Amino acid sequence: MISVPGTINIRTIPGRFGAFNVGTLECSIGSFTVKDSSIEEFDEGCYSGDFVIEKIKPSSYFSSGRMVVEIRATLNAIMLRKDVVAQPVAPEHFEQDPIEEDFIPAVYEGPSHDALSSAESLEMGDDAFAEKLFGILYPLGNVIKLDPTINRHCV
Repeated sequence: MISVPGTINIRTIPGRFGAFNVGTLECSIGSFTVKDSSIEEFDEGCYSGDFVIEKIKPSSYFSSGRMVVEIRATLNAIMLRKDVVAQPVAPEHFEQDPIEEDFIPAVYEGPSHDALSSAESLEMGDDAFAEKLFGILYPLGNVIKLDPTINRHCV
């Protein structure tokens, strides 16, 4: 067993056999799902304290046509800080942006967005703009496919 300080985000889920609590424990050693009787006495909210983790194990289940894989922690004890008031439940995001699934960092040394602004494309003819944009690949063939993952990050 290990005792770690952290925060647990508890949500109440309506189930087929009645409502039950599910927690997400955030601590220095990781983020874990908690689904055991130790959190049933708590109302929805976010609680800070020390958590005694008895065991950590992988778990999976099917839900709404998806397979969910998670790392579960079984808690032996929960020691909340004095005068803890539950904070509002923090939303959980299960959807991952497709660009993050296959993300492989690469060094892109092509022209920057500033160098190829739309104002510049108006000043140059379409051929001159395309030649500057595609460099040695210009002139393009009959079929081209642009990479949809380029420039999707926030600047």
